[in-house]
Amino acid sequence: MEEKEKRGRWEPAISVLVVDAEENASQLLARTTAAVGGKARIGRDAVESRELIWQYVFDLAFVDIKLPDGGGLDCIRELRTGCPEMAVVAMGRTLSREEELELRRLKVALCLIKPFGREQAEAILRHYLPRT
Repeated sequence: MEEKEKRGRWEPAISVLVVDAEENASQLLARTTAAVGGKARIGRDAVESRELIWQYVFDLAFVDIKLPDGGGLDCIRELRTGCPEMAVVAMGRTLSREEELELRRLKVALCLIKPFGREQAEAILRHYLPRT
């Protein structure tokens, strides 16, 4: 965690992992997360996301299932192993029947079809914000 987060001076409302190689989608999610008072960390592929998963604690993850290194589903499997209670949103332009079945088996919260807008991202984030 960043130093200020470790010391408790600033606690984000929600901590989000974004795993997506597409700059537009990942930046939209990061900006929208910040707008609702949260903090997003971006991994561009399965390797980067794996490092983030073991370094930080996340409340929610947005994962593109079609990463350049082919590791989207593997990333979700790893999230489920390390953080079984975390909500995971799978993203993609299309889903095969096999991918859809695997996502159900992995208990993915929902599938977000690309392209999506800020309103959709914000609605998902607000749904997962902790209730106070």
